[in-house]
Amino acid sequence: VGSRRPGDYFYLPGGGKKLKDYMIDRKIPRWLRDQYPVFRMGDEIFWVAGLARDQRFAQPGPGKKPVYIKLITTGGKSNEQIIGG
Repeated sequence: VGSRRPGDYFYLPGGGKKLKDYMIDRKIPRWLRDQYPVFRMGDEIFWVAGLARDQRFAQPGPGKKPVYIKLITTGGKSNEQIIGG
């Protein structure tokens, strides 16, 4: 888990997109963009908490179990996601 990195790229239902461009399209203020936790498997993004998950990780592969992730912030709010394996 970390913050975004230059050149971050992930896949949405409509195709691949740079994370920076996705945040700009969503009109997320520049000062807020680094506050979104970015979950990675190696160098690949699988979830940006509160925004989107990478479609390559949407469904578990054959014979694999999904991973359940629950992010609880210091303010007590939670954000949940099920990620395919």
